[in-house]
Amino acid sequence: MYNNVKNEKNDENEYFQNKYTFEQRLKESTNIKKKYPGKIPVIIQRTQKALTDVPNIGKKKFLVPEDLEFCNLLFIVRKRLNLGTEKALYMFVNDKLIPSSKILNTIYDEEKNEDGFLYVHYASESTFGYKYALKKI
Repeated sequence: MYNNVKNEKNDENEYFQNKYTFEQRLKESTNIKKKYPGKIPVIIQRTQKALTDVPNIGKKKFLVPEDLEFCNLLFIVRKRLNLGTEKALYMFVNDKLIPSSKILNTIYDEEKNEDGFLYVHYASESTFGYKYALKKI
């Protein structure tokens, strides 16, 4: 699907939105929504500021049930990162902390990108000025 994309080791730190064109992302999210109704396409990535503070999650694309609570997604991410209980993890959607009891379908309806994906960024610290930690995309 992405024949024109370079395949380098350093690509794991590159933001999904910078790596693929809008048209490629829109086509993929549309296909996912058709093939898997009841699932939400989510992209989960570290903030630029967190590149050394917290491990890379590996794969960026997730397909999650629309009735999942945000706290359960946080739990899944923590498990994939193998974070100890002493390490804090914060997840942001569009530069906002999301209430942990909020259902992903509601978050998706309110915060999804025009390309059809929900973008979630994570960091090990919650700091004022978080929006400046994100690389402009």
